[in-house]
Amino acid sequence: MQADFLINLGQKSQVQIISFSATTSSLSSACNQNFVCTTDNDSSKARLFIVHMLISLGSKLFATAKEIDMMSEGFVWIVTDAMANQLNLMDVSVIESMEGVIGVKPYAPKSNKVEDFIQRWKMKFREENSRIVDV
Repeated sequence: MQADFLINLGQKSQVQIISFSATTSSLSSACNQNFVCTTDNDSSKARLFIVHMLISLGSKLFATAKEIDMMSEGFVWIVTDAMANQLNLMDVSVIESMEGVIGVKPYAPKSNKVEDFIQRWKMKFREENSRIVDV
């Protein structure tokens, strides 16, 4: 059931999903260009998902994952900064369904090198995008 959900998600969004744990023989025909199976046995104990998507789609993903019991023990969920930065925009019920999800955000301490990079990037961006105001 969980693999079916992910296969359907990959097909609808035209995103390739790589499974390191979908191993049942019934899935061999489902493994296709959008759902790639990488193992032939059930030796995996945990299933790891790294989620990098818009919060509108992520909200649906986590609500559905909760409904089909994929937020329970044996599943590991990590969200990238694309979602972690916008958790405050998500519905409370979705956030509650995300209990145990880990979010990662990049961190670069302020330094002269970082400030110099930011200024150079802004200048280059302005040169290449002169029509955009207030960069």
